[in-house]
Amino acid sequence: HETTATALTWLFYHLATNKHVQDKVAEEVARVLNGQPISQENVKELSYLNNVLKENMRMQPPVLMTATRVAENNEEFEGSVIPKGVS
Repeated sequence: HETTATALTWLFYHLATNKHVQDKVAEEVARVLNGQPISQENVKELSYLNNVLKENMRMQPPVLMTATRVAENNEEFEGSVIPKGVS
């Protein structure tokens, strides 16, 4: 549940600091739902909200990715040496 809470916290922060995005999300939700309960069918129509959620996850992922590659040899990159075995 921590990852969900973290994602929602960042989403609310970004919506609060970007009023124009918040307004556009609210308008889309009001237009699509039209006072009806949310359903699987109308969720598909919330394209702007879906994009906002994806962008939020791109900007502030709730789980940090770890490096999965390890240098097999000493490598030089832009004047710096990356030693063998470094991930």
